[in-house]
Amino acid sequence: PPQDASRLQDAPAFRIEQVPIPGVSLMFFLNTTHPPLDDVRVRQALVYGTDRQASVSAVFRDSSPVAYGPLVANTLGYDATVRAYYPYDPNQAAALLAEAGWTDQDGDGVLDRGGIPLTLDMVLMGWGYMPEVSQLMVDQWSRLGIAVESRVVSYPEALSIADAGTYHLIPFNLSGSDPDILRKFFHSQGSFNWAKAGDAELDSWLDEAARISDPEQRSVLYSQVQHRVMDQALVIPVRDYVNLNGVQAQVEGLRFDSQGWFPWLIDVTLSSD
Repeated sequence: PPQDASRLQDAPAFRIEQVPIPGVSLMFFLNTTHPPLDDVRVRQALVYGTDRQASVSAVFRDSSPVAYGPLVANTLGYDATVRAYYPYDPNQAAALLAEAGWTDQDGDGVLDRGGIPLTLDMVLMGWGYMPEVSQLMVDQWSRLGIAVESRVVSYPEALSIADAGTYHLIPFNLSGSDPDILRKFFHSQGSFNWAKAGDAELDSWLDEAARISDPEQRSVLYSQVQHRVMDQALVIPVRDYVNLNGVQAQVEGLRFDSQGWFPWLIDVTLSSD
């Protein structure tokens, strides 16, 4: 109606501000103890075969940055060199799968080895657009000959499944301002060690980084952790978490706290434009 159009014309202009939330990115953990994901080549093939930019564009409409490693980019200790890992390369993914012995011997479109099809069990929770992201990943992997059986479960059920280790892939993300959050996910005794990592060096680096206070020494150790996580393809990073805040166009000087949740209003002004 004309009156609605007039009201919209008179409404103040708004902008959307992306405010990054430190912590770990939205990642799909690869269960390294559950064949065939006990083979690092298969895990690496999955990461190479995942078009993360396509997921972010389709599901999040480019409003959330692509993740390249286990830490969100604005988290203390983040190592930007992880961006070099695993560019989308389905040819490299196919080569790794073939090297690991997976071929389509019966011509049904699904790779197999020794008569066993390459079928993965994916456990999902219903929030955070995890099911939507997984649909794109499943489609991308199907072109490589990988079949996926996915199921959406409640959070308590997901915790039970994760504890039992009866899955191939399961996603999660968590906010936190200190890189020690990595210890929850990649230490062999971590409460969210859903990749089932059992790496003595990872344990040593994470334990040492938790004991010391020197920022430079800690950054070195956490850099080693991030590279080991990606070298071993323990996760498929998808996106860095951000809050999207609508702000009137006249607002200037708006900042948010280091955790990204609360606005600092002390320097805020309103322009006359």
